[in-house]
Amino acid sequence: MPAPLDGLDDGALVAACREGRRDAFDLLVRRHQRAVYQVCYRFVGNHADASDLTQDAFLRAWRGLAGFKRESSVGT
Repeated sequence: MPAPLDGLDDGALVAACREGRRDAFDLLVRRHQRAVYQVCYRFVGNHADASDLTQDAFLRAWRGLAGFKRESSVGT
């Protein structure tokens, strides 16, 4: 049984993602989804487009995990 992830910081969750723990990415999404959505909504002004952009942002984040250097926060 894998170790629980709730107490880990974002950097540790990224490391867990790199080790194949997709549940770690799920937790990152839950932690940051609202803030990402709010930024997207401010740009486009409607919920459907903001939701699409939010999904795109997290897809790009997933694809970019291997290159994340922990020089900035996951939230940025």
